[in-house]
Amino acid sequence: MRRSLLLLCCTCVVRVGEAQTAHDWSAHLSAFQTEFRAEDQSSVGRGAEVQLRRTIGKMSIAIGGQFTDHPGLTPGYKIGGVLVEPRYVMPVGSQWFYPYFLARAAALRRLNSPNGESLSGFDIGAGGGFIVPLSRRVNLDVGAAVTSTEWTFKSDFGFGTRATSRVRNYALKGGFSVGLGS
Repeated sequence: MRRSLLLLCCTCVVRVGEAQTAHDWSAHLSAFQTEFRAEDQSSVGRGAEVQLRRTIGKMSIAIGGQFTDHPGLTPGYKIGGVLVEPRYVMPVGSQWFYPYFLARAAALRRLNSPNGESLSGFDIGAGGGFIVPLSRRVNLDVGAAVTSTEWTFKSDFGFGTRATSRVRNYALKGGFSVGLGS
């Protein structure tokens, strides 16, 4: 009985994160949605996120970039930035479903600022998601995070105004990851 239980536990542990650990390196491409909120403006933006992820066991870390277009603002905002996203795959013992926790930090800026103005921000948060293996190399990857963003607005016109605001945001993504290497 003990031997059977030990064998079952070892099998579950080995399979945990198999979708994530099948390859040490992976590339991710996702559709991405977030909301831009600062002072009296708010707009849902859609775009894309790319990541290069390094996996060691149940832990992984990615660096990447994100881009969203927020046409509901006047004038429309295009926000881009770089991000870091560590993950931990939870030990659920499934071969077809791998839930994970994530942390997220991103340095963001408005890409289409008018002359003399700039908008930049720092975004930090946490969330979760899941991985579903589609083949030996390809996974479906869906995730969400609640974030806190501090925006800084600067203008070189007149006396050089500067304002900051901190807002709660969200990030939603769904896409594919592809294992790299052999």
